Amino acid sequence: YDTALAVKAGADVVVVDGMQGGTAAPQEVFIENVGQPTLACIRPAVQALQDLGMHRKVQLIVSGGIRNGADVAKALALGVDAVSIGTAALVALGDNDPRWEAEYNELGTTAGAYDDWHEGRDPAGITTQDPELMK
Repeated sequence: YDTALAVKAGADVVVVDGMQGGTAAPQEVFIENVGQPTLACIRPAVQALQDLGMHRKVQLIVSGGIRNGADVAKALALGVDAVSIGTAALVALGDNDPRWEAEYNELGTTAGAYDDWHEGRDPAGITTQDPELMK
């Protein structure tokens, strides 16, 4: 329904962002009890675009909870035009490595909490904007 509304309003791109987002920024109750799994949202969105004759004319991007290459392949096979990854890329780059545990502790968190990445303060220096953490 939302996809059709967006297209009828003139959207060139629709981003389906599932509730399985990897940042863990939302409260646990939302992650576990609200919305749908990301991959389950794709088919209805593709169907809406097909019903409007706009599939592949309006870009469909999926984001949130894409954990690995298999999820990317599934999303593409289901009909999306692009897949956005965030946390999975940070983990692949080593941003969640236990070797940073002491640095995470100094920030008042722990490796695996992900709560400093969006603030630009991750100890691995991948998303940081803090010159001290870039060293």
